[in-house]
Amino acid sequence: RNYNANHSDELSFKVGRLIGVYGPTQDAGWLKGVLVEPGGLVHGLVPETHLVSATAETRKAARNYMARNQDELSFQAGQSVTIVAPTADQGWFIGIVNGTVGLVPETHLAGLQGAGVM
Repeated sequence: RNYNANHSDELSFKVGRLIGVYGPTQDAGWLKGVLVEPGGLVHGLVPETHLVSATAETRKAARNYMARNQDELSFQAGQSVTIVAPTADQGWFIGIVNGTVGLVPETHLAGLQGAGVM
């Protein structure tokens, strides 16, 4: 269901919106999340009660990638990349590399067959 942020560290979102969840918080019932907005990635807290669960996938990088924009992640061939959500831009995912959240191109990931994530 829709959620309107009550504090500046929370994310507002509507039903059906893809949210990349990348970690727990110290507060029970809240998770760290990220949304892809036209201006880049927006991080904040999301209430667990408003989310539908899905499974993240970990893939190996097939080749090196050097980030071209500040919201993208750089990584080396063979490095593990955790995919937490697809984006509206076909061929891109929200991923985690070495604990950092950002965008990763599908073309540089090994064995990714349409991520079964959020």
